[in-house]
Amino acid sequence: MFFKTTAFAQETTFEERTTAFSSERSGGIGMHTNGFHAFFRYGKYLTGFTKRIYEIEVGNIKHPKEIRSVNPLEDNLRGYIFGKKNSLYVIRPTIGFHKEFVPKQSLKGVSITYVT
Repeated sequence: MFFKTTAFAQETTFEERTTAFSSERSGGIGMHTNGFHAFFRYGKYLTGFTKRIYEIEVGNIKHPKEIRSVNPLEDNLRGYIFGKKNSLYVIRPTIGFHKEFVPKQSLKGVSITYVT
């Protein structure tokens, strides 16, 4: 006698539609303890899981000893920083790759990526 058995593996509970993009653009602003920065990122897909990244970031860096003071004899609300002569602004251009090893499987899933 021969017996036939059927085994089922884990299946997804829903089908998720995916959209293929050829490029992406993003940007933003942020603050940190020594100033602020703004960035713009452009990514061009090379394959389904790899894209080339072009990014530019502009930021302001303050010296840790800068302390803003207000003159009590004048009505200048902005105040001043004693002894400050210069400001430092940085421009960071970046070219790199963004590679996705494990894509996101569901709406609450996690993807694993690598950026070089």
